Amino acid sequence: MARGRGKASPQDKEALRIISEKIRELLKEQGKKQIELSRITGIPASTLTGYVKGTSLPVPENLEKIAAFFQVAVADIDPRLRNDFVVIDSEIERLYKQLDEGNQENLLSYGKSLLTHQKERQKIEKQYHSYSVYDSFAAYQNQKQADIVWFDQKIPYDLAFWIHTDSLEPKYERGGCVNQANLL
Repeated sequence: MARGRGKASPQDKEALRIISEKIRELLKEQGKKQIELSRITGIPASTLTGYVKGTSLPVPENLEKIAAFFQVAVADIDPRLRNDFVVIDSEIERLYKQLDEGNQENLLSYGKSLLTHQKERQKIEKQYHSYSVYDSFAAYQNQKQADIVWFDQKIPYDLAFWIHTDSLEPKYERGGCVNQANLL
């Protein structure tokens, strides 16, 4: 991404934002001007403008000059040099980079939706107990997918099945669930 090469990764975009913000913050805190930074460091004004606007990443030599000018550590300006800045190199990142902008936004939206669903599920799992309920004994024997039912009490059971008939009334209603304990 430095010197305008290639497309910015999500990490580069975040680094651009943070570096830009930090340079502007240091200029303001120390009462310095961008032209003064350019003159003393020897970095062209147009290059510094790219850093301040967040459109280009500084090369290492320029980062060192900027840090020396402000009398701060290079890692205080560039988050990529800090231990707490996480760079993700994963299959999902590689896929993301191959997608066009519209599909990248779709992927991010879907990921956020999954995360929300996961957090909701984790919240439920803390408050409730999950139970596997089979459609029939044959479904259990054939290892068919069971429905997951959440209940606010711990119930000792071995197997649970859905009721599909009214013939067990009044004890069990149609659509209810019956469980059997100590079968095994």
